[in-house]
Amino acid sequence: MFWRFVSFLRKDLYIELSYKFSFVFQFAGIFFQITLFYFMAKFVGQGADRFLVNYGGSYFAFVLIGIAYQSYFNLALGSFSQNLRRDQMLGTLEMMLMTPTSGQQVVVLSASYDMLFTSFRIIIYIGVGALFFGLDLQHINILSCITILILSILSFSGLGILSAAIIMYVKRGDPVVWLFSTLNTLFGGVYFTTDVLPPLLKKLSLLLPMTHTLHAFRQALLFGAGIEDIITEIMILLVFSIITLPAGLLAFKLAIQQAKRHGSLGQY
Repeated sequence: MFWRFVSFLRKDLYIELSYKFSFVFQFAGIFFQITLFYFMAKFVGQGADRFLVNYGGSYFAFVLIGIAYQSYFNLALGSFSQNLRRDQMLGTLEMMLMTPTSGQQVVVLSASYDMLFTSFRIIIYIGVGALFFGLDLQHINILSCITILILSILSFSGLGILSAAIIMYVKRGDPVVWLFSTLNTLFGGVYFTTDVLPPLLKKLSLLLPMTHTLHAFRQALLFGAGIEDIITEIMILLVFSIITLPAGLLAFKLAIQQAKRHGSLGQY
C-alpha cells in the first residue's frame, strides 16, 4: 500500500511540475488573496469586534483561517471526482483498475497529492499571514492543529469520494460539490461567525463539518486550545468521518461495479 501511495504521489507531482507557470501562480494567488482580505479587514474595522470576542477580536485572523480551510475543503471535495474524470479522459482509469489495486484504493490514492499539497497550502496561508501581515501565532497548539487537520481530511474525503461515485454513475452533474460548497460558504463560518445567523440557520450550521473544523482550528491556532478544550469538536468530526468515509467508499465500489456491468468505465 505504501509503495502504491508513493507511485500515485510521484505521478501527480510530475503532472503538476510539467505545468510550471500554473504551479507558481497557485502560490502567487495565495499572497494576492491574503492581501485582499487584509485590507478588507481594515475596511470592516471595529464594526465586527463584538462578534469576534471568542476569536481574539481580529477579523483578519478570523477570515484568513476561514479562506485557507475553504480552499482546502473545496479541493478535497472536488479532487476525487476531478482526478477520476481526468483519468477517464486520458484512458488510464481502466488500466489502473486492471492492476491489483482495488477501485477504492485507486480513488483514495488518486487524491493523495492534492491532500498533501493542500495541507501544505494551509501552512503557507498561516505562514504568510504571520510573516507579512502580523498574524499572532505565539499561542498556537501544534498538536491540536494537526489533530483537527487529520480529522478534517477524513471527514472531507468521505464527501469527496461520494462525489466521485456520483460522477462515475451519472457522468455529469454533481450535487454533492455544489451543495456542500454553497452551504459551507453561507453557514460554515468562513467569512463571518455563525453567531450572526438566525437561530434556525445556526442549528443548520452545526450539521456541517466545516463549522466544527473552523471553530476548533481557530481556538488551537489563536488561543493554544488543547485537545481537552476542543474535545467536543474532535468527537463530532470523528463521527462525521466514521459515517462519511465508509459510505463514500461503499458508494464508489457500487458505482465501479455498475460501470463495469454496463461497459461505461471509460465514458465521461
